[in-house]
Amino acid sequence: MANLNSIKSIGWKGLFFLIILGLTAPVLAIDERDLCSDPEKVFIFAEHLYEIQDYLNAIREYRRMIFLAPCHPLSKKAKLKIGFAYKKDEKWDEAIASFQKVADEYLGQEEGKTASFELGETVFLQRDYDKAIKFYRAFLKSYPTDEFVPEARFKLAWAYLYNKDYLVARGELEQIGPSTDYSITAKGLSQDIGQISDLPQRSPRLAGILSAIVPGSGQIYAGKVGNGVVALIINGLFIAAAIQAFDNDNDIWGGIISLIEIGWYGGNIFGGIASAHQYNRRIRDNYIEKLREKYKMEPTARNPQGEKVFGLAVITFRF
Repeated sequence: MANLNSIKSIGWKGLFFLIILGLTAPVLAIDERDLCSDPEKVFIFAEHLYEIQDYLNAIREYRRMIFLAPCHPLSKKAKLKIGFAYKKDEKWDEAIASFQKVADEYLGQEEGKTASFELGETVFLQRDYDKAIKFYRAFLKSYPTDEFVPEARFKLAWAYLYNKDYLVARGELEQIGPSTDYSITAKGLSQDIGQISDLPQRSPRLAGILSAIVPGSGQIYAGKVGNGVVALIINGLFIAAAIQAFDNDNDIWGGIISLIEIGWYGGNIFGGIASAHQYNRRIRDNYIEKLREKYKMEPTARNPQGEKVFGLAVITFRF
């Protein structure tokens, strides 16, 4: 009687729902357990999240896969893809830490090689060329005969070029063999780097001397005509004011104005020297920018599955 009252209280529709739930719950439980116990399915889901650029959740799924099956063959790839996900998400420190861990753990293996190379790539994107040099050097040391050594040397040369270390940059390019995909490009870039010494220059010493003789002339010589004219006018006015003060026997004002003029005069000389350095730097930077446009490097191509996670950069020429 109590059971009948219970059925009446929930209604026949509610009873039907409970029966259906009871029949399907075991099946649902089996599917859920199957998903949790199958690391390959977790990895496939992580790859899907990676492809739709949901990098944070992709990282979580890669880590879940590693936790479920740390000895699974896909575990190494999952660890590597965590680094790529951080890199794609521009979380540079996390990407570097992930790649470094894989590079150390799988030294001499495909995943370790890729991670070692990606360390250089990641900091290169950050324009931290000192670190890029360090990581590319480490890659070359660990994998000296690898097929991607020419690419590493080519990018190492660019890192040195951006650091204004032109001789070393040319030295790296000259070590790229003649039978590689980078041989023609490396030869052309090396020749172009050699022309940096022939670029028009302004002598900082001469600029300082000119400014000492005629205030503002050093800046005009270095291409800053407006600054030079202003410096000439200001110094001329102070000199004229000081002379007039002394001519009027106003030695105190003449002395004060002279002291102020000494400061302006010294600043004018320093400005001439600095302008020459800025001129030279601007000419070099513009030339390097033209080289970057001429030897355009696109991001390294990788397939969606990440099976070959780095390859030769795409290089085009613009003349």
